[in-house]
Amino acid sequence: MKKILPIILSLCLLLTLASCAGKTPPAADGTTAATPPTASDETTTDAGETTTDAAEAGTDATEAPANTEETDANETTAEEPDAAPAQITLRWAQEYDRDLEALTACNAVDDPQTAFVISTDRAVSGLRILSLYEASFSDDGHYTFSHDAVYSQDTLTPDAPLVVNATFYGDTPNIGIRYIDTDGSEKLYAVDVSGMDGSLYLLSFEGGGAG
Repeated sequence: MKKILPIILSLCLLLTLASCAGKTPPAADGTTAATPPTASDETTTDAGETTTDAAEAGTDATEAPANTEETDANETTAEEPDAAPAQITLRWAQEYDRDLEALTACNAVDDPQTAFVISTDRAVSGLRILSLYEASFSDDGHYTFSHDAVYSQDTLTPDAPLVVNATFYGDTPNIGIRYIDTDGSEKLYAVDVSGMDGSLYLLSFEGGGAG
């Protein structure tokens, strides 16, 4: 019995020493020592910074084409007015506010009894004053006239309107105009008188013959 007791005491002492050796010693100020950062934490931080830089680069790359498209759109808008169709205006000569004596004049018929003025906001070429005849009206709503040119000039410009001496016979137009518009297309119009207020207007038609 006396031999067993020292052995038991020795085992208890060894267990106590082993337990104390497994604990982390406290810091001098009584706090637990901080765990140093691992290599995996540093890798995560670097990766986050790289991702942010890539996002900023992507934003710059996206904004550059947008500015280019806006510039192109502005340039296109600025060029559109040059290709706009000409606006042809008709007025009775007595309602025109300029000196008719200073304008070029022509006769659309042999016995003119009135006159009107043709003006434009853009230069057109190949102007013809037409004598219309053999009018017909199609089922799809289009007029057709045979016509002969009774007067021609190379251009009609905004600063040089044309006075047309004319007579209108009955309800069917007998005078027309033909010109080449700003886009190169040929335009054919009959000159008609409104039954509502007596004003002049242009009526588009298809040519049945050209002179």
